[in-house]
Parts: sequence; C-alpha cells; structure tokens
Amino acid sequence: MTAVPLEAGIALSIVVMSHPKRAAQAARIAQAMAPATVVTDPDLTGTPSPLRTAVHAWRAHAPEATHHLVLQDDVDADREELLSAVRRGIALFPDAVLGFFAHLDSLNGAMLRLAAAAGAHWTEAVSSEYFPCQAVVLPVRHIAALCEFVEPVRAFRREDDEVLSDFLSMYRIPGILSVPSLVDHIDSGSLTGNAHQDGALRGTFAPRGHGEILAGMVDLLPFFSKGVGHCMAQGADGAWRRLHWIEAMAGLGIDPRTVDDELTAHLAVRTATGDRPTLPTGFLTSLWATAYLIGFLAASGRVPLKPLGESPGAVRADLLAAAWRSLAHAGLKGTSLDRDLLVGAEPFVMELTDAAHAAGRAAGHRQHLMEGALA
Repeated sequence: MTAVPLEAGIALSIVVMSHPKRAAQAARIAQAMAPATVVTDPDLTGTPSPLRTAVHAWRAHAPEATHHLVLQDDVDADREELLSAVRRGIALFPDAVLGFFAHLDSLNGAMLRLAAAAGAHWTEAVSSEYFPCQAVVLPVRHIAALCEFVEPVRAFRREDDEVLSDFLSMYRIPGILSVPSLVDHIDSGSLTGNAHQDGALRGTFAPRGHGEILAGMVDLLPFFSKGVGHCMAQGADGAWRRLHWIEAMAGLGIDPRTVDDELTAHLAVRTATGDRPTLPTGFLTSLWATAYLIGFLAASGRVPLKPLGESPGAVRADLLAAAWRSLAHAGLKGTSLDRDLLVGAEPFVMELTDAAHAAGRAAGHRQHLMEGALA
C-alpha cells in the first residue's frame, strides 16, 4: 500500500472495497485509480455486509497517509478529475469527511441540486440521513475512533453509510459533499438487496481559480418524491418534516394558485404547438413546483453561503441541466409511471423545469429586495 502525495503534508491512500463476486469489476476500478488496493469482504460464506467490508477498507490505509479514499466496487470515475477534487477538498476541509456522490432521490441529492442553484461548489451533508459512501475520503486520524465506534454494532448492523453518519454526528465531524457528484454509480445489481440508485447531480469539477462556495445547511429543502413535490422542513431539534409544496409556498408568502396558473399557461402553449408529452399533469405540476421552490430559495437568501476563495463563480448552466434531469427521475421513482416516459420527453422536461426555476428565482429575488428595503 502506497500513498499518493497530493500537496505538502497531504498524502492519500486509495482502496476499493468489494465482494469476491465482483472481483473483476473491483480490479478494473483499482487499475484505473492506481495505486489503489482491493479490499474484499472477509466472510465469503455469509450474507454480504457493506459495514463489515468497510471496516477492513477503512483500516487499510498506508502508514504514511494523512487521508484515505475508499471507493465502492460499483462506481466509475475519471482518476485525474476525482483526485483534483479530492486534493482541493482536503485543502479546504482537512478535518472533514468528504463525499463525492449522492443518490438522486435522497435528501443529500436534493441538497446538491439546491446548492448548485445557489452557485455553490461544496455543501454540508444532511446529518440526519446516511452519508453516501460510494466515494469517500476519511482523515486518517479519525479512522481508529470510527472503527472503535463500529465495533459494538458490527455484528448486527450492515449499512456502512448509516453508521458513518452516526459517527459524524456523535463526534461533530463535518461531512462535506462535492457539487457536483464526481463518480457514476454502475448498475451491476445490488448484493445487499438495495435498489439501484442513480446519482443526483453528475458533472465536472470546477478547477481552482474559478472561486468556490460552501453551502450551509438549510431549514427548507425542496424534494420531489413518488410523483409529489414537497419541502422538507427542519425544526430546531434537527428533525425533518414533510410539507406539501402548497403548504411550503404559503409559508414563504407565495400564492400557490399563481404558480399553478403560470404552469397552466406554459402547458397551454406547448399543447397548442403539439410539443407536450404524455406525462400526467399532476406529475408536471409537482415537477414545476419543486423547481420553482429551488429557484426561489436560492435567490431569496435562504441558502447560507460561505465564500472559500476571492472570486466566487456564477451558477453553472451545465449543473442546472443535470439537476433538472435528475429531479424528474427522482420524482418518477416509486410511482406507477414507466421510466421510459422521460426518455423522449427530456427536452420538454428540461425546458419546463428551467422555466419554473427562472420564475421562482425572479420571485425570490423580488422578495429578497423587499425584505432588504424593509430592514
């Protein structure tokens, strides 16, 4: 095991955690991420356990490493791009656990979309949810405590991402996610019974010099799930509760009927030109409302932003496009609608969500100016 020197005082070791059933796939990833080592599940006969394998992977760092990158065996990444982001993330957040993937229908995935709309390059992870472990960097100095934390539960808990999140909360260690995700989740079939989940916001890393921003945790998070638009509202105790988009808008001073009228007018034009796909109106209403809320919250100052450089960059159009694409797929999961409905409808869906985001952004900006004038 050899560590890769990234910068003065920073050395990174890399492992791929795997199960023997995926040996060839893990070897391919390790070769692409050289000098990476494959660490396999030590129990070849029992039920596959990500947590059991993760403990061995976490411990398998090089002696000289300051940080340790653990990849799962069902990801794909560009080595140079990922290591560039890892280097930058460690420089900015040396004591944090860093993640470079979030599932599209998770709260962390929703946070990535909102952070991208606010122009952020990194975001705090949602602490009450699992910490995504497809590609995670651990400061080596935390690994012994992490493994000790796991020991009392290792015999009966299986999910490494949930236990890692518990550890971060217990020891108040920051969990930071890159915006966008920098690895792809390969659909190779789950060994643990989890349904395959795509990434929330796949894109390219913004190189140093463009300026960077960290998005802090919000108390309202737009969330599209099972065909219904919501806002997840975080209380003072840190717990989240689900608000229907109508209730969320009313609480923000937005007339939901006006928003619905804007969508109706938009759909009327597309229907008249014959460009409207067969997606149900109710699905499109929730999609529109969620994108509208993302734009509103991003423009109204409700996303805490911390500049990390001298010249913060602008909102990236490519990341917004990725956000809208994943938002529609997130909302489709758990419904009876066929996923193929979005294949031919993607141009329409992208245009609709972009228009909703722009309308929400304009409304949020107006409210922000009014609140500033009254302050």
